[in-house]
Amino acid sequence: MSGKRYYSEDQAAASSSRPQKKFHHDSRNTLSHDCYTVAWICALPLEMSAARAMLDDVHEALPQDVNDSNCYALGTVGKHSVTIACLPDGHYGTNNAAIVFTNMRRTFRNIQLGLMVGIGGGAPSKADLRLGDIVVGSAVIQHDMGKAMSDGLLNRTSIPRPVPSSVSTVISSLRSKHSSTSSRVPSILRERSEALNGFERPVSTDRLFVATYQHESSTPDCTRCDESKLVQRTHRISNDPVIHYGAIASGNQVIKDSSIRDKLAEELDIICFEMEAAGMMDICPCLPVRGICDYSDSHKAKEWQKYAAATAAAYAREFLEELAVCKVVLEHQQELQIYLDEKDKECLRDLRITNPEDDKEMIIKAKGGLLVESYWWVMENEDYQQWAKDNESRLLWVKGDPGKGKTMLLCGIINELESSPAPDTVFYFFCQASEPRLRSASAVLRGLIWFLARRRPNLIAYIRKEYDDSGKDVFKDHNAWQALSNIMALILDDETTSDCIFVVDALDECLEDRERLIELVTRFYSTSKAKWIVSSRNWPEIEAQLDGVMTNRVHLELNHSSIAEAVQRFIIRRVEDLAKRKRYTESTRDAVLQHLLENADDTFLWVSVVCEELAKYSVLPHHTSKVLQSFPPGLDKLYQRMINQILHSRDEETCKAILSVVTAAFEPLSLAELASSDDRLTCFQSDLQTLSSIVTCCGSFLTLRNNIVYTVHQSVRDYLISSSDIFPSSISAQHYSIFQSTLQSIQENLHRNIYNAPDDTLYIHEISKPSSTVLDSIRYGCIYWVEHLSKSPAHAIRSPSTCLLVETFLKTRYLYWLEAMSLLRCVSTAIRAIGQLGSDLPETKSPEWKDLAEDALRFALNHRAICDTAPLQLYDSGLIFSPEQSQVRQNFISEISSNISIFPSSFQQWDVCLFKVQNIADPYCGLKASPDGRRLAMAQSDGIIIVLDSFTGEIVRKINCPQEIISILGFDVEGKRLATVICDGQGDHHVTIWNTHSGDFIQTFESDTGVVFLSQNRVYLALAERGGSVRVCDPWNGSVKYTIDPRHGKGKIKWIDFGLTKFEEPCVFSIVSTECQAEFVVQNPQTGQVPESEGYQ
Repeated sequence: MSGKRYYSEDQAAASSSRPQKKFHHDSRNTLSHDCYTVAWICALPLEMSAARAMLDDVHEALPQDVNDSNCYALGTVGKHSVTIACLPDGHYGTNNAAIVFTNMRRTFRNIQLGLMVGIGGGAPSKADLRLGDIVVGSAVIQHDMGKAMSDGLLNRTSIPRPVPSSVSTVISSLRSKHSSTSSRVPSILRERSEALNGFERPVSTDRLFVATYQHESSTPDCTRCDESKLVQRTHRISNDPVIHYGAIASGNQVIKDSSIRDKLAEELDIICFEMEAAGMMDICPCLPVRGICDYSDSHKAKEWQKYAAATAAAYAREFLEELAVCKVVLEHQQELQIYLDEKDKECLRDLRITNPEDDKEMIIKAKGGLLVESYWWVMENEDYQQWAKDNESRLLWVKGDPGKGKTMLLCGIINELESSPAPDTVFYFFCQASEPRLRSASAVLRGLIWFLARRRPNLIAYIRKEYDDSGKDVFKDHNAWQALSNIMALILDDETTSDCIFVVDALDECLEDRERLIELVTRFYSTSKAKWIVSSRNWPEIEAQLDGVMTNRVHLELNHSSIAEAVQRFIIRRVEDLAKRKRYTESTRDAVLQHLLENADDTFLWVSVVCEELAKYSVLPHHTSKVLQSFPPGLDKLYQRMINQILHSRDEETCKAILSVVTAAFEPLSLAELASSDDRLTCFQSDLQTLSSIVTCCGSFLTLRNNIVYTVHQSVRDYLISSSDIFPSSISAQHYSIFQSTLQSIQENLHRNIYNAPDDTLYIHEISKPSSTVLDSIRYGCIYWVEHLSKSPAHAIRSPSTCLLVETFLKTRYLYWLEAMSLLRCVSTAIRAIGQLGSDLPETKSPEWKDLAEDALRFALNHRAICDTAPLQLYDSGLIFSPEQSQVRQNFISEISSNISIFPSSFQQWDVCLFKVQNIADPYCGLKASPDGRRLAMAQSDGIIIVLDSFTGEIVRKINCPQEIISILGFDVEGKRLATVICDGQGDHHVTIWNTHSGDFIQTFESDTGVVFLSQNRVYLALAERGGSVRVCDPWNGSVKYTIDPRHGKGKIKWIDFGLTKFEEPCVFSIVSTECQAEFVVQNPQTGQVPESEGYQ
């Protein structure tokens, strides 16, 4: 920005340096922070001077929050305690206003209303505005917010933000009074004339020139402008300012062109321009009041600025005199929800993956409640205190062994932070390994971003930028991580989020992309002012990633005394609850208390499990003593005791079946899925209520929420996996049992058109899922049956019964399964599963199995587009356009609709093509495979690099390249980074390195010739310079290894390669071109010497 505005900076400085006279001043008048309910924000020192003049009493300064950099004038206006602040000198615009208000709320947490008061530019084409008049904003619209279109125009996305109804009610009351009696503004100006010395109405003429006439004179005023170009206006009898009511346009650019002014005024129906109010409308109830100091044209009337500031301040005072002392925050938040347009609401619905507030409530409820005494110690912990008080300490890591209470500790910290005067600054997410929706890095970002946008609607704009372009898939497709990372980065770059605190629990339970999540958190820690709290087990890999970061660490094992005391208080509370519930005698209560205190070993989970067992209805008070003695110390011993109980129960076999299936499963199962996953449980398929009852009898290992079965803690699954009582053979045998049961259920239940869609031509998004369908019970099996088979014993896979089961499926149910996987949005999973079935499993001794699987894979790859868009067309288009010898076609040909009588010309066999990629910018330079062959990088002609799964054809990453892509050089050895050559608009070439997992830019190398080469071992990058020298770099860390000087003066290098000489020495080959010849040059990259060379004319 240029820094120009509706004012003279010299005048502004002069007005701020003049000593201000006070209307009343009581040096003993000091109120508490919470007494201040009105924020008066000014952009200029002269506006702040006018505001000070409106105070009835001036108060002493108060201590400020360490993060609050504002300077304040405190006082009262009528019955209101007001805090006045001014934007930093030279910092104007919507964002800076929001920053000042955010800082103010750190210190004055009870602010309920914001006044944005100062000068503005008029739009006289829409109203009879005169200099010194007052504009009271009924709504604010940001005129420079939108999307830049290809034609250079701006497609505005901002919508008008009306002032809150409680504010507009006061405005209506004043307008009603002014219809019969004059406004108090003139009298206020007279009353405050001493304090407003220098703010009188100027003697200079109020001039409005026609819109087509521009200020051409070199003088700052209009004394030499052509007066014949003045607009003829009706003479006013009085010089008192007139009050206008209407919409105000707010933006980060000064409007000083009358044609632009009139165009915007007509399009937006506004009467005034200013630069700050839009930044405040979304974060607080706000009223903008502007005094007109010019007409938003080139004829700037700067001498009117002080008077205009005074008239605006006088109206703000009259408004406060009328405003009752009342709260409007809640109403403002409610109205914000109304003002969100439908697209905003749809965006939030599509973004939502969970409500972290509900998750926290559920966790606390499942753990038996949150006891303040059990976590209060951490609030006084030295590391926590340093994190809380030191602005530079922005990352806190809470770590400890299983069962030590990390999650509940974080719940307590969150509660304390939310009970502070700034409750809307805390945003959190609980990772849960047992819940697929909550165990990925993308899910964490989705949860945090949704939480932020829900509490701070002004941030939705950052989400909409991605959402409007790509729809809801942007949050969950192959590119979701990159999109969500970008959104989070934009949000954290917004200064209004500098007060945010983010809490992520159980990093060890983030099973997908945990490394990327930690990497992102550490990056945000160093690039933004927001603070972070994370928790995890004591895992070396997490320690390694956080080692290089300046983190405060709360190590639970090193806080033994604090944890012991917290566990003791937790035990006392739980025993009190048990005693009341079970009506213990005093001696029984004391016995329970003593046993728990002696055996807890500072482990909250152990106490919780024991208390859950004692709370069961089957344990009567007189049983308590005996049962109590059976609980050994230590989690492992306690778990074994619970298993022993199961082994002696009537439902032993059923409980063992349930525990083995739940432990071996790759995600939590519904009751219906559980009943279909083991032959021992199929009898409960029609009696899920009984199955539910037995689940609750499986010790305290499992919990049931919304008919989904979960282990109560990750340590339960860790223990059961190693239990010979649950897995007498091995867990691989259980995998085989699940494979058999699920595939048998698929065989018995899958059929064509599983959702009973009325038309086979419907697109997938048009097919509605019935409230109840057979697919609900076999969903898990459809997705994971091949995975369970792959983890089965080799001899079981080779058995004739397995071959028969798989072959029968491929011959009779494969096409129905492909339809079901399409409806479940798991097409890539299906393709990988069939590929695994045909080639990755041990030798099956069944050629027919392999042939069927190979043909099924070719069918899925060739008809992937049908699977993704219109799955019911698999039975017509898919079969018709498959080769006649395709076994899928032969086995399912009866499924082709009977009304299709004419078949296109067919072919006999699948050709060699597995899948096709299109839109390659350059087929020779624009396609590269990773060293392991699993990924393909392709430069498209639209400037996008896509990274494909070479097996399924699925796009796993999109990289948006801002410049023209010349070529793709290749991947690094691990396939995690990609080197490309791009050309900017000036014709300069750059080698750019990208992270293929996140799509993020890593680094760039300048290349003034564009002649570059990546060695085959991907260790060296050679870049030719114009002078004939060659730079040899490490492409992945950016270091320069060698610089090879030119051989013969100046020559242009046309080609570079790496290799070995006949003496096995490393060398760089190049072809150097001069005016008369091209020479083939061989040089040692370390010395630059020539081991051997020959010239070519």
